Amino acid sequence: MMAKPSIDEARDCASPLPPMAEAVRSRLALLRELQASLSGSRRALLALDLGGIERGTREQIELGGRLAEDMAAGNRRPGRDLELQRAEDEVRQALRLQAALLARARAKLRVLGNMLAGPSANYAAPPARSFAPPRAWPGEARREF
Repeated sequence: MMAKPSIDEARDCASPLPPMAEAVRSRLALLRELQASLSGSRRALLALDLGGIERGTREQIELGGRLAEDMAAGNRRPGRDLELQRAEDEVRQALRLQAALLARARAKLRVLGNMLAGPSANYAAPPARSFAPPRAWPGEARREF
């Protein structure tokens, strides 16, 4: 007859969380940190706070590296946790908004730069680069028919 394990032995053998749940928890924490950083950057962008924008960018680079390390450690898809999927969707939405705000800020800065360049500056977007050959080569006279 086998003796039943004591409560202390059972407690020592049991881990507090299965490994998959711990992976979900760490990924969720990283995503929440990233979302908070993106929210701070959004406020800094709207207030044109250059220090806040730079601080947020540094945080997001660090968090992106940590998230990449987490994924490289074999935790690519830790379960199909609904809360984790929701957090990933919220971060994607925050990233889309951040990209739109950055594009808008870039356009404003281009206009300001052109205004500072003087009255002869062109305020339009730079022309698209064309790889088509020129109509007349330099030094050639244009023939008219």
